[in-house]
Amino acid sequence: MRIFQKGSKVNFVDEMDVVVGYDCIQASCGEDPDWFLHGHVADTEGDKTLDVEGYNFDAGFFVERTWRALDEGEAVTFRLAKPEAKDVFLTIYNAHNGYYAHDFTVSVGDKQTREGCL
Repeated sequence: MRIFQKGSKVNFVDEMDVVVGYDCIQASCGEDPDWFLHGHVADTEGDKTLDVEGYNFDAGFFVERTWRALDEGEAVTFRLAKPEAKDVFLTIYNAHNGYYAHDFTVSVGDKQTREGCL
């Protein structure tokens, strides 16, 4: 898994050419779009320093989430798997007051399989 940030976008790309792209870096006032890595699917906090080398997306795992700190915002969580290692989860989110949105896409190879807005 490699993580690329350029301009207002961040892309997560695994060895199987699965890509999660999120337009989240540029925030307006009243919102907090961001992402984090964590060790349990239900976590609402994490960091960006977990080692994800050798991990690949579980293409069948996609969970839409909300929690109180998001206010009007939403989050989605993806599972990253690696043989003989604990799963790692990627959550992308946007906490806001209902007036903002940031797009995300999921692609496998050259085929877009999912898109949404947080």
